[in-house]
Amino acid sequence: MKKTNNATKNKLNIQEPLSNNHRKVAADQFLKFFEKNGGIDILKNNIVIDVGCGDNKTKEFFEKIDMQWYGMDIKQSENLIIGDMNNMPFSDRFAHIIYCVHAYEHTEHPVQALKEFKRVLKPGGVIFLSTPYPTFGQIFGMDKTHINVLNEWQLTKLFKYTGIEIIKLVTIKPDLDNPSTWSIITVGNVV
Repeated sequence: MKKTNNATKNKLNIQEPLSNNHRKVAADQFLKFFEKNGGIDILKNNIVIDVGCGDNKTKEFFEKIDMQWYGMDIKQSENLIIGDMNNMPFSDRFAHIIYCVHAYEHTEHPVQALKEFKRVLKPGGVIFLSTPYPTFGQIFGMDKTHINVLNEWQLTKLFKYTGIEIIKLVTIKPDLDNPSTWSIITVGNVV
């Protein structure tokens, strides 16, 4: 396993643009995952599609680790590709990583979205998915745009159904007094 050198660690002091708490949590988990699985350097020049990136604040995060960032959202914004996760405007086997942070719960068709993620990923590609933890508030109207707030069992079933191997599934609760900060991180591998 390749370790991240000190110069790379200093370079990854990247939390400033990630003002939203779930973005920080997801970015930290993303880095930890790759540090334990080959090192951050293996990401260099990889193509990442940031699904549902909104205001594209994650662009700087990925550029600092030398990744080719493609931001996609259903809303128009600077430097973004307009697209829906259920019908992505990318060719087959285009990207190395799908990064989808607190966007998946907005789709009406979660199986179709996973199939699209799988379609646009190269063999061996990784899906990094962060969704809200299904608390009472999340399920019963805290955010009316959340259509599918799924638990660990449901995410596992969906990944298995679409033929995506789960590498890691973890529940993150950074602020125990604030359930809106809780997330489920699911990392899957496309064979």
